[in-house]
Amino acid sequence: MKINTILFICLWLGYLPLFSVDLQAVKPVLTLVADTVLLSIGPEARTLEFTDKSSGVNYADVRTRPSFVCVKRDGKIIPADKAAIVAGKLHFDFGDTDIHVTLKITGVSHSIVVEVLSVTGAGVEECIFVHLPLTLKGSSDASWLVGV
Repeated sequence: MKINTILFICLWLGYLPLFSVDLQAVKPVLTLVADTVLLSIGPEARTLEFTDKSSGVNYADVRTRPSFVCVKRDGKIIPADKAAIVAGKLHFDFGDTDIHVTLKITGVSHSIVVEVLSVTGAGVEECIFVHLPLTLKGSSDASWLVGV
């Protein structure tokens, strides 16, 4: 029995690369570059990259690959699952729902500007855009200024 288990694990590990997603192979639908950061969004509406240009570190949490845009309807969060450039704007779809979000995102010298152009669909209570969990870790002695 132990040999069967070991054989299974070895085979599983050998085939694991067939099932993993290579983020470098995913072609972004949008890549914006500002003086200090680079932002890439993939065709599945996921943030592929949020890189600090000075250090070269990608702070986007690529393990969980969160959707760049989510909406709330009937108290439930629905992540976007498709992103495409339509008429020069970034358009997001949300599965089998009637919900669509259109953003205009531009990179300017020291920032990235996100403008919500439209949110359509019945019963949308909230639109969460630039949903960008980071891998950046703080320290206990760090002083943070947060704005809402």
